[in-house]
Amino acid sequence: MLICKSISYFIRHTTHKQIILKNFNQNFEKNRVYYLSTPSGSGKSTLLALLARCIEPTDGTIFFQNKPIQSIPKEIYWKNFVSYLPQKPFLPSFAPIKSFIETNGITNKKEKELFFEKIREILEISNTTIASTYDILSGGEKGRVALLITLLKRNKILILDEPIAHCHSKLAEKIIEYIDTYTRENGIITIIADHRMKNSHKNNLIYFH
Repeated sequence: MLICKSISYFIRHTTHKQIILKNFNQNFEKNRVYYLSTPSGSGKSTLLALLARCIEPTDGTIFFQNKPIQSIPKEIYWKNFVSYLPQKPFLPSFAPIKSFIETNGITNKKEKELFFEKIREILEISNTTIASTYDILSGGEKGRVALLITLLKRNKILILDEPIAHCHSKLAEKIIEYIDTYTRENGIITIIADHRMKNSHKNNLIYFH
């Protein structure tokens, strides 16, 4: 379980304190997908960055498996515990996508090859795209490639910020359905921020403002 206890985040300016997130409490359980539904600018991306440990809370504590995540070295947390897709993912611009993916866990083992092919097909990523470099891809292709690489990590916490922003409605629905299956099959915690989730998956929506 991933637990947020009284999480706050603010930026201290010379004359005032800018509060981005205040006193957020939530338990995130494995085998479930959670969707954040909030007004724009209310702290969704900040919360995801806190859970991914890209930034640290100014108040409160985040626990994973009954341990404060701050007690886990960041490098170990990022490598072994969390898979994070930010709104603007960074990938090497001129590195072939195929070689970059291979350095993120794709080996000759049949299981991993099948896993890779399954996700590639669901995300509608062509072999031509995989053989290309990141800099020549369209915005939609870049987003799907970044999501592919994130899913391939297979960590116990999956954090996605606007993962279907550039997808048409049918593809977006297919991706969300697969992420739900992926979450249950792998026993993970998935947290998604996406404005397109407002009118669906109501049972799993988390509101805060």
